Amino acid sequence: MMDSSTKVLKRSQSLGVEKMHISSRLQKVKQNMKRLDVTKPNKEGLKSTESSDVLEELLQCGVCLDRLTEPKMLPCQHTFCLSCLQLHLKAEAGRAMNKRHTPPTAQEIESAAQQCVEIKCPTCQYSCSIDKGIGGLDVLPRNLYIDSLLNLLPKPGTKDISSKCMSTPASANYRISTEIRCAKCQTLCKFDETRCQHCVQVFCKVCWTEHMSELKKNLISLVNQLSQTQSKLENKLDDFDQKCSNAEMKIKTAVESKINEIRKEEQQALARCGKCKESENKVAQILKGKIEDVKNDIQKLDFDNIESDIQKVVTFVNFHRATSALIDKVDKWGELNVPLEQTLHMNSLNMESELSGNASSPVLDDDIFCSEYKTRNFTAKLIWNKFPRPAGVAIAPWASHILYIATTDNKSILIMDRIKFKVIGKLTSENMACPYGVACSKTRGEIYVTDKWNHCIHVFSSTGDYINVLSSKGTSEGKLLSPEGIAVCPNNDLVVCDTGNDRAVILNPDDGHEVLSLGKIDKRTGLQAPTGVAIYKNQIIVADSGNNRVKLFSLDGQKLSEFGNKSQFQSIDAIATDPDGFILVGDAGSGRLKIFSPDGLLIRSVGGSQGSDKFSCISGIAVTPDLDIVTTDSRSRKLQIF
Repeated sequence: MMDSSTKVLKRSQSLGVEKMHISSRLQKVKQNMKRLDVTKPNKEGLKSTESSDVLEELLQCGVCLDRLTEPKMLPCQHTFCLSCLQLHLKAEAGRAMNKRHTPPTAQEIESAAQQCVEIKCPTCQYSCSIDKGIGGLDVLPRNLYIDSLLNLLPKPGTKDISSKCMSTPASANYRISTEIRCAKCQTLCKFDETRCQHCVQVFCKVCWTEHMSELKKNLISLVNQLSQTQSKLENKLDDFDQKCSNAEMKIKTAVESKINEIRKEEQQALARCGKCKESENKVAQILKGKIEDVKNDIQKLDFDNIESDIQKVVTFVNFHRATSALIDKVDKWGELNVPLEQTLHMNSLNMESELSGNASSPVLDDDIFCSEYKTRNFTAKLIWNKFPRPAGVAIAPWASHILYIATTDNKSILIMDRIKFKVIGKLTSENMACPYGVACSKTRGEIYVTDKWNHCIHVFSSTGDYINVLSSKGTSEGKLLSPEGIAVCPNNDLVVCDTGNDRAVILNPDDGHEVLSLGKIDKRTGLQAPTGVAIYKNQIIVADSGNNRVKLFSLDGQKLSEFGNKSQFQSIDAIATDPDGFILVGDAGSGRLKIFSPDGLLIRSVGGSQGSDKFSCISGIAVTPDLDIVTTDSRSRKLQIF
């Protein structure tokens, strides 16, 4: 922001210098014009080549640079050939359409030109309104003055000359007949030196002198115009100085406001850091106590007096395991989810800390260092390329090796055996248009598929039979609009992301009747375009894509907590949980798979635009009981199992 202030001040100084230069040039122009005497006509007369060059330049089209044909005059007074204006309008329409991914065809350009309502002058870029598209150019007025000159002169390249004009053999130029009427007194006169290059008119010698006097008077008018222009520049410069002063005040105010915000967030970040430090110190004291206990137990042990060798081996194994666990915990102690120096992003004047939510150390959790995900090698054991644009994915609760994958291109659900790496069947219906989310109910033995384009839910049996369809398009209670994510509650109710209606609803699986809407307060849910949903025990986890948040609800629809922000998520498309309650989020905007602890602490971020584990647009996530992670990617049309 300080750079912007410096640029404004430099611009103000440069305008002052420009003002001095322009004022000096205006004074010089005035002095030269006063010394100028244009009352004396040119004794040598106007040469025929010069007059013909002037006429040819006047009759030249500014587009094709040839002599005008069918001259049409735009409201800005510039004249062009009718055919040139038509080609210019088509070119403008083509350039506007060329911003698409594919170049337009000639027919598309012709159609677009027929619908144009304005044309820009090729010379001054003035926008002129036209009616009936390209056909409206025909009704533009003809330039009668140009028409009269075109009728007076022969066509270029013609050797025979009409009675109105004659040719000069030494050149390809033409000149007007030797007898012509004076533009002022209308008397016949010889075409000598009495043609004015400014107004392109012919005068007799008497009127020529008067015309020169008029031009001299016009010079005084030009001086007055320059004086007015100089005064206008002074006023504009004063106004610009005032704007610069106002801009400086606004910049200073904005910077002060940002500094105060940063100081406030600095205190908050320091407080979080202090809590984290206190928590880690407590964990360190616990580890010290455990280390001392194990050491004392080993030192007090009388190994030789143990009765049997088997008991000796068991005793050694137990002490070895306890020692290894303590060594592992000490090695990983103090490793925060995000380095402390990354909690502040000063370059964007934006505070962000991944140490959000519960400030206690993750060391105190059951999975003490989340080692399963932190140390995991995310190399895909299966990659299926050229997949028919997959969306949601679900694992069959009655057979964990079976995957159900929604394919929007094929309008079906593919059934895949992940152990054999083979497609063994598919679910489909003639009423299915765009299958998106998939969920399974073990107790009911049913598979539920959201249809984004038909705004409903298709129900299949575990044997592949089509049962029925739930809900229909609408915005009222029990209706859906472009649903995406779906999950099954412990009581077999369905949780559906009603994306088009900005809500997540719980539906009865028998008739699709709406049970409740999550987080609804005064007819508003606080959700914006939710895309994914997952269930863990008695919690409903919703991907609030429009707000870049992950929100947790109870089974009765009350919001429990939330985490995430715009800098952490760009566009959440999929969400899932593992058997231990860890939350896996597919951020399509950044092309990353992000893994969070149950209380919202970031454990690991996988993927990006490069590398073997890269993602383009994660559209579906599922986690098997043995912690295999299945992801689908709609943009790169790929399925991966990690």
